[in-house]
Amino acid sequence: IGDILTYHKVLSDNDFASNFKTSMNPSKEGLVSAYREFTPMTLKEYYQTRPLGTALNDSDINSMYVWIPRFKYLVWNVTGGTTDSYNAYKNGINIIFENGTTESGLINCTNNGCFTDKNGTIKVTDTDNGKYYTHPAFNTNTGSLRGFWVSKYEVSTPDKDCVNDIAKCKSNSLAITVKKGGNVWRGNTLANYYSAILKVNNNTNYRVIKNTEWGAISYLAHSKYGVCKNSACAEIEANKTYVSGNNPKDSTTGSMYGVFDMAGSTSEYTMSNYSETNTVNLNGTSFGDSPIGNDDYNLYTKDSFILGDATKELTQTSGIWYGNTVNTFNGTNNWLIRGGNVTENYKGLYAYGGTPDNASEYLSTRIVIK
Repeated sequence: IGDILTYHKVLSDNDFASNFKTSMNPSKEGLVSAYREFTPMTLKEYYQTRPLGTALNDSDINSMYVWIPRFKYLVWNVTGGTTDSYNAYKNGINIIFENGTTESGLINCTNNGCFTDKNGTIKVTDTDNGKYYTHPAFNTNTGSLRGFWVSKYEVSTPDKDCVNDIAKCKSNSLAITVKKGGNVWRGNTLANYYSAILKVNNNTNYRVIKNTEWGAISYLAHSKYGVCKNSACAEIEANKTYVSGNNPKDSTTGSMYGVFDMAGSTSEYTMSNYSETNTVNLNGTSFGDSPIGNDDYNLYTKDSFILGDATKELTQTSGIWYGNTVNTFNGTNNWLIRGGNVTENYKGLYAYGGTPDNASEYLSTRIVIK
């Protein structure tokens, strides 16, 4: 109801017809109460009319995203071998943000490898460690990006059936939220997540995260812009529940402003595929319902190495950084998953491995907007 009005006179039929609900049957007994037509504002309209600094109610938020700005970083293990030019693990990754879409790094990488020239003829060697490389997450087949948005939390769903029974989570049409306290959407296939996320904004710029994008976020986390201070880095703690943002220390910045749940809650599907034939391997999946765009996935083949994807570059004698583990990624386990989950203490932000496209209670995913 908008205006509630009381009159000290009897209103005519015309008064009612022009000002109030026409279906009313007023009682003309001296004092008359009535109400005007009222169309409430949408949440967007309401907040757009509020002054700067107005706090948003948590219940009014559907999804939250973090901006990942374009950057280059100083490579320390450009070949994925055993030679480090500086101790990025102990002291943090050296990162410099780039203006606009300008590529200022001296190393150029393609699917065939990394080179020190734009023509792709001079392959990098360990002597190229210590040079800057524009992170590959910001370069696509259709152009360069100034940055991208990533969901602050794993995808969650308010769907009551799914929340109460994980067997009912296997769907490509449940409502999606990305918010603190959300029930992480588990028990679904990558193909279904991909299809559901395409629908968020009518198949335009919402996608499932790729491994290179995961790498960009984790590299920022392991720098002075994340959890490295005074030449010392801290390990990101894990969320030990399937509730988004349950542990405030499970953040890529060690604060409320970072990306949460990358080291815990569920492990996460990435759009990163292993194939022996150099074309995406869709065996055993239902991706035919939602054809995959060329920029929507990273493709790996035998012994391939994508610089910047937080895999071989982080190699140590046993596992990778912080003792995180690496599992089989091959033609059968052909989709790359990242991060730890609540049941595995030896997995964290940098863990990775392969899995078929099967629904699992231990797997969810994350959204990027670009």
